[in-house]
Amino acid sequence: MAKARRVRSRTRLRRSPTATIWCSPTTWSDEGCVSGSTPIASGRSDPFAEILEHRGDYIAACLTIARYYIAAGWPNLRPRLGSYGRWSDLVRSVLCHLGLADCIETQQELRRDDPVTQHRVAIFRGWCELRTLLPEHHRGFRVKELIEAAVNNQNSDLLEALMEVAESQGPGAGKLDRNRVTRWLMQNENTIADGVKLICDRSDASRPRWRLEPVVANDE
Repeated sequence: MAKARRVRSRTRLRRSPTATIWCSPTTWSDEGCVSGSTPIASGRSDPFAEILEHRGDYIAACLTIARYYIAAGWPNLRPRLGSYGRWSDLVRSVLCHLGLADCIETQQELRRDDPVTQHRVAIFRGWCELRTLLPEHHRGFRVKELIEAAVNNQNSDLLEALMEVAESQGPGAGKLDRNRVTRWLMQNENTIADGVKLICDRSDASRPRWRLEPVVANDE
């Protein structure tokens, strides 16, 4: 692994679409990163300790890079990611513009390999097939109602998906365990998958209702 390098914070910024920011000992330009004077290395094998020791220098370098990106006119701006719009604009897009890999691609690969996420996506997709996003279903389902809807809907994948995480054990095998369904819902409350978020309405504490809401991107 390459050792962490300390970057001094001397900068020069010209406000133009082709602005060049000098960040000694590395020069950032529209073409990417060009080696400048000899980089200063700590000789350590612990990047975390290096960053803590020279925190101010690294913060200055990060702000310099972000300012360059803004002054250059936000080139190669990536599509926003849900409610993480600002992070996508000022971190993800900047890294992509500098020629680094899109971190979202790695995130998506990890999700595909994560069985917990796979189960959540499968359940949410099956749930959406029940048309719970329509106005008449805005209140959502109680656990009993959700189980009944999954069992009674012959063409839904929801039952199969729920069985993966909440099948009864022993004599009740082959049926959904209401307690396990409830536990799964509570563990996944406020999580997002496949463009929807799991919400719980506890206005009636003894009879909570569960629903899915579409996730709207935050453009602020």
